[in-house]
Amino acid sequence: MIRQLLLPISLLIVISSNAQKVNYPPAPASVYISYKQEVKPTQKATLWSDDVSVGANWNFTNASTPILDWSIQTDSTVVSTSGPFQSGSTLNGFLVFKSDTSTGAVADAYAEYVGAPIDLTGFPNVRIQFEQQFISDSNQRILEVSQDGISWSPFVISDGISPTGVKHNDLTSVDISSVAGNAGNLHFRFHFSGTQEGYWAIDDLQLQSIDSVDLRAVRVDWGTTGAWGVRMPYYSVVSMQLSPIEFCLVAANDGLLDQDTVMYSVSIPSEGFISLDTFSIQSGETDTLCPQGVFVPSSTTSVHQADYQLQSISSEINTLNNSIESTQFEVLDGNWIPYARDDFFHGIQGGIKAFGGPGDGWKVGNVFDVFHDDYCVVMEVVFHPSAPVGEEVFGQLYLFDTLLNEFILMDQTYSSIQPSDLGNAKVMPFYSGTQLSAGSSYLVTIGMYNSSNSGGVVATAGTSKPNTSFLIDEGTQEFYYLTETPMVRLVFYPEGLEENQSDFNLSIYPNPTNKVTTVSFDLPSNSPVNFSIVDVSGKKIEQTESIFYQEGKNQYELNTSALLNGVYFVTFASDFGSTTKRIIVQH
Repeated sequence: MIRQLLLPISLLIVISSNAQKVNYPPAPASVYISYKQEVKPTQKATLWSDDVSVGANWNFTNASTPILDWSIQTDSTVVSTSGPFQSGSTLNGFLVFKSDTSTGAVADAYAEYVGAPIDLTGFPNVRIQFEQQFISDSNQRILEVSQDGISWSPFVISDGISPTGVKHNDLTSVDISSVAGNAGNLHFRFHFSGTQEGYWAIDDLQLQSIDSVDLRAVRVDWGTTGAWGVRMPYYSVVSMQLSPIEFCLVAANDGLLDQDTVMYSVSIPSEGFISLDTFSIQSGETDTLCPQGVFVPSSTTSVHQADYQLQSISSEINTLNNSIESTQFEVLDGNWIPYARDDFFHGIQGGIKAFGGPGDGWKVGNVFDVFHDDYCVVMEVVFHPSAPVGEEVFGQLYLFDTLLNEFILMDQTYSSIQPSDLGNAKVMPFYSGTQLSAGSSYLVTIGMYNSSNSGGVVATAGTSKPNTSFLIDEGTQEFYYLTETPMVRLVFYPEGLEENQSDFNLSIYPNPTNKVTTVSFDLPSNSPVNFSIVDVSGKKIEQTESIFYQEGKNQYELNTSALLNGVYFVTFASDFGSTTKRIIVQH
């Protein structure tokens, strides 16, 4: 049986949402396909390290109710929420604690290093660095350090009070010099305590001597802020949508000294752009550095690369982790330009699996800010190479109504996954086409009703901030935010704006069409008219000879029986001007 996926476009369909005001929960880890491992920056002056590949190096004790324990895992997807753990060596093993969900459960558990003794004699300034992942909640996550294994000093990682729902998936550095400096036999352990469901994953630990001056580039936070209120990156953008782009850098001061003159610059050689500002970062702090200069690309079609440089005015011995990978993005002009938030420059990096059970409906997609009026007639999606061939899928375009605080369905489409779609961009024509309004936010999604739960479905590339990319349960309309960016895109057709503003009252019915459709139009006076048909690639398929029409209302019977299924554009040309309308051929 074929499920009826879509409702008539004339119906108003609303998804209630407080996306701009409420932190939705993260999507469960089970929906993610393993993400490509990130290359983390390495540091100099490493005094000790452990990649959690030797289980005997760790001892687990607890007083939890019910009894729960830390464990060593190799499956990066076992963490309970928000995607796989992205450390550099999860396959060797990593520490993880997952708290219980039952009523009255109390977590109180320790993971203590008990391997070879750690002698830090002669090193008064020491930090511990490790990769971690957790979602902030009411639980406490504490690093405890001791010189004798009896008296422990706490270093709080997560206090259980700070804003909840924030994903931490980063390289963490903690100055433990007050206890570990010159220690003859250092002891340390990780302590998870609380009553809320949660988790903590840890891997790739290092002890390092601390330099007086040591800056670290953590990650780039770049993009454009629009109606949604969040800075979001666009890796492909049509020139008509150009708006100022900020290139901020999250930077940490891992050194002993406060840095009052930190220089951060971003440059884009293709446009001769450079922005340099100075900042101050206190010792042990992490700040987001945003230079005052913003970048507005020229409308010339081009691929741009942003390069970053972080340095202190003071002499810095270790500059290895001051650098960070450059960012690439493209500006294109014309029609059929994808508006992409996914980092396709790095290819497919992961995927989203089927959500729910057989027959359950779900969809994933991204929020897009629109900065100038434009027109959208198709969407684009990249399906994961393991997507189930033959699965029916549906695409939907929503406008976020700021007065109702809800998503309102504007357009939709449906198709099925073909062998040629796997790993490639699939273009899906919407039923009617939508004029996009400047200063508005839109959500475009791709979804399905599970007939197969094998493999992935939608490819992902890059990462998303909370509440900018979503997984939505079709049955309950529950929202979950995604931390990986689905490869789901808008595609712009700027000439469509002119179509909607025609003076000829051009209309085509029926549309979609099967064999013959009627083109109706008005003429202000007698004129020869010709019609041409162009496909989505811009190839001219057919053009009529000039036909003389009288002033007033006229009609032309357009035969589409020889056209393949798909989207085409019919151009009407007369002595008084021309205009274009989109048609869909469905045999």
